[in-house]
Amino acid sequence: MVSVAIILAAGFGSRMGKSTTEIPKGFLEVGNKSLITRSVESLLRNGINKIYIGTGHLSNRYDQLASEYNNLITCVKNDRYANSSSMDTLFNLRDVVNEDFLLLESDLLYEDRALSVLREADQKNIVLASGKTLHGDEVYINADDNGWLVSMTKDPAAANGAFGEMVGISKVSIEAYQQMCAIFSRHGPLTIDYEYVMPNVPYPDNFRVHRIDDLAWCEIDDNNHFLRASSEVIFAVDAANDLYSSH
Repeated sequence: MVSVAIILAAGFGSRMGKSTTEIPKGFLEVGNKSLITRSVESLLRNGINKIYIGTGHLSNRYDQLASEYNNLITCVKNDRYANSSSMDTLFNLRDVVNEDFLLLESDLLYEDRALSVLREADQKNIVLASGKTLHGDEVYINADDNGWLVSMTKDPAAANGAFGEMVGISKVSIEAYQQMCAIFSRHGPLTIDYEYVMPNVPYPDNFRVHRIDDLAWCEIDDNNHFLRASSEVIFAVDAANDLYSSH
């Protein structure tokens, strides 16, 4: 099973306004605990023993976090973060990552099942999807009849026909990662996000989509997302984790 994770955490989080001028978005607290700490703890509970964090904005905060975990966490700063996007931060890890991994975004609140399902699945390359949340800034996933990833888009017009919404957690084989890096290196641009590179990975390293309709999760991109996470989603996540741990 996969035992490595990558967390992408280089962005400014500018839509959060003043909340992210002194801390990275991953350090926002929901239920008196930061998103990044919640992710690290969830990864540890689910068999991950090495975590790489792709950093940029206020990277020193992640360096400090790493120092508290006895070599479990390695931070790799993307010096181009101010002028690039998530695929460049992922690409920047190519010299240190040499095995399959779980890929996560730093601004997520999610239940443990999101990780366990991916680790236990037979497929090596999986994009996790949920049912429709319709809470703003969704990435809609298009898949074929067999569940293979076709495309992703933020176009609201695609909502009704979409297979599901992208959660921001994936399982990636080293072969697929190398393909993604090669595609990015050839075609760019620096500002492309990794999810728009994934559909271009060719067979046999292409991605399947796994949808969990009732997954408790949210992404925090703005203050409305943060309020929803703090007043609603955190309770659903905690309840789901309690149920999951009791089985």
